Amino acid sequence: MEYEPLESNTSSGSVGVAQSALVENYWKYSDKKCVVIKLDCCMMKTKEGLFNQFAQAFKFPEYFGENWSAFNDCVTDLGWITADAYSVLLLNSEFILADESSDQFDIFIRIISEAADEWSKPVAENDRWDRLAIPFHIIFQASGENTTHFAERLERLEALFE
Repeated sequence: MEYEPLESNTSSGSVGVAQSALVENYWKYSDKKCVVIKLDCCMMKTKEGLFNQFAQAFKFPEYFGENWSAFNDCVTDLGWITADAYSVLLLNSEFILADESSDQFDIFIRIISEAADEWSKPVAENDRWDRLAIPFHIIFQASGENTTHFAERLERLEALFE
């Protein structure tokens, strides 16, 4: 499989997603639009930092309230970014919410897990928001000795999802 990076101004109609300084690339594969966003979690040690990074990358609406409920609403809507798939690469994942209590990390993981699940299901209610299932992937990257610590944080959450 070979992927071809696209310019955001192509007229083919295969790219029409919102622009963002943190949107790394748009990729064309089988005429599908995929938004790929790369975020450095060193900037997301606090809730405020996490909200700011996601809001900037995904171009959340101005009314985004910078709280978990509003974050959930935005990551499960994204109606302002038309795409056939979303992938978010979280670099240095061991730093996600590192300066917050562990329950904040738990909330974040639950929200993005539920968002991925929601996006994976088609919506067919005979209304304007009907859509096919859309892949929504979150990819965590951690390195060195911090990998073990991050893995332990995720393993602790397994009970929440059973």
